[in-house]
Amino acid sequence: YIEQSLALSQKLKYDKGLASAYRQLGFYQTVILNDSKKGLEYLSKSLKIAEKLSDKEPLYRNYALYAGFYQRTGDYDKSLDYRLKALKTAETIKNKPFIIEANLELGIHYHRSNDSTRALHYFAKALKIAESINDKKHLYYVYNTYSDYYREKGNRSQALEYRLKALKTIEIVGDKQNMIWANINVAFYFVQDTTKALPYFAKSLKIAESLKDKRFLWRVNTIMGDFYQERGDLIKNLAYKRKA
Repeated sequence: YIEQSLALSQKLKYDKGLASAYRQLGFYQTVILNDSKKGLEYLSKSLKIAEKLSDKEPLYRNYALYAGFYQRTGDYDKSLDYRLKALKTAETIKNKPFIIEANLELGIHYHRSNDSTRALHYFAKALKIAESINDKKHLYYVYNTYSDYYREKGNRSQALEYRLKALKTIEIVGDKQNMIWANINVAFYFVQDTTKALPYFAKSLKIAESLKDKRFLWRVNTIMGDFYQERGDLIKNLAYKRKA
C-alpha cells in the first residue's frame, strides 16, 4: 500500500503525498523491520520534501518521527532537539492537537531523563490545552501519561486516580478498543483484590465480544487466564486459555 502511494505521488508530482509515503516507509523500515539505516534514508527524503512545503503539518510529523527514531537508537540529545522542533512547528501553525502531543512527548522525554520538574511542566501544558478545547481523545492520553508517571514514581493512589479519569473519558468518547485497555489498566491496580478487579476484566471482555474481533478476544482471554494462574486457580486459567 505504501509503495503504491509512493508511486502514485511520484506520477502526480504530489509532494505532500511523497513526504507522507517516505515517512511511512521510514517508520516501517525502522520499527517493523528494525533497519535503522534504511529507515533514516527514507526519513531524510521525507524531511527534505516537507521543509519545502508551505503546509507545515508534514514537517511537524517528520520532526516527531525523527525524535522517535533517535530515541529508539539511543541518541537522546538529537531526540530532544527534534521534540523541541516539533513543538515549535505545532505552535507556529497553531494546531492544538499537535501541540498537546508535542508537549506530552517532551514530558515523557524528561520523565525518562529523571527530570520530574520539566516532565510535569510539559504534562500540565498538554492537559491545559486538551481541557481548553474539550478534546476528550487527547485528554484520555494525557490522563494515561499522568498515570504512568505516578505509577513509576510509586504513587499508586494518584496513578489509579488518573487511570479512572482515563476510563471515564474514553467511555464518553465511545472508543471501544481503548475502552478495553482502559478497563484492563484499572483492573491491574486491583490485582491483590479479586473482587474489585473482576468487574473491570469482565467489562473489557464484554466489549471485546461485542466487537467480534478475534485479536482483542485472544488478548483479553489471555490476560484473564494469566490473572487466574497467578492466583493458583488452574481451572479458570485453563478455561480462559482455551477461549483464547
